[in-house]
Amino acid sequence: VIEKYTVKVNPENSISAFISVNVSADRSFDAITSDFPDNLDVYEVAGDIDLIVKVERDTSEEVNQVVDEIRAIEGVESTQTYMVLSEEN
Repeated sequence: VIEKYTVKVNPENSISAFISVNVSADRSFDAITSDFPDNLDVYEVAGDIDLIVKVERDTSEEVNQVVDEIRAIEGVESTQTYMVLSEEN
């Protein structure tokens, strides 16, 4: 039985963004992230925000679609998106 599959995007041809997410206190990390789209790196963090999400997609429109999907999840109170302009390896 295949439970899940993923696609690895070539980072040289993709657009990256980080999304900060604030969630309501009555929703757990697992409850929120179980509703997230696939192929995201999600980190629970301490500080003014609750989660940081790394997104890699082919177009900015696809990044925006992910942001819209996250905003629609019950318990997500706010998001802020940071588009990556350059990356140093």
